[in-house]
Amino acid sequence: MAEVKIISGERNSGKTSFIKKLLESGLDAKGFITVAFDEKKDVLYLQDIASGEKRLLMEISSWKENGIGRYSFHPETFEWAEKKLSEIVSGTIVIDEVGRLELSGRGFDSLLWKLLCKDVELYVSVRKDYIGNVVEHYGLDSYQLIDIKRNI
Repeated sequence: MAEVKIISGERNSGKTSFIKKLLESGLDAKGFITVAFDEKKDVLYLQDIASGEKRLLMEISSWKENGIGRYSFHPETFEWAEKKLSEIVSGTIVIDEVGRLELSGRGFDSLLWKLLCKDVELYVSVRKDYIGNVVEHYGLDSYQLIDIKRNI
């Protein structure tokens, strides 16, 4: 069973920056971080921690077939991510970010269910408003909460 660490904070509080600092300080992990095209965060990419490869993840759009909130997402990017991590059976994995998309059964949802059954240390970033929902959705009896309180 996975050892889960939830990195939590408000929107733009520094969750992804905290993950980057963990990686820079020597955390040996595989997984993904979300990076913005610019400060407006109109376009978001998913970046593979190991290779640095980026894929288009979400963009502000009126096209809502695969949307959540103001964003439309690209399901093929989540499929790519799942393929990258499907063979991992142990080690440390980072998923940035888990929220409404996963709670609706999309995004990283199926990948997270698989990872939770493995012998991994799993870091996930979750917006503070969604912690209770994420804990309930995934049936997390035990997890460590890392609260990010600063704003960037």
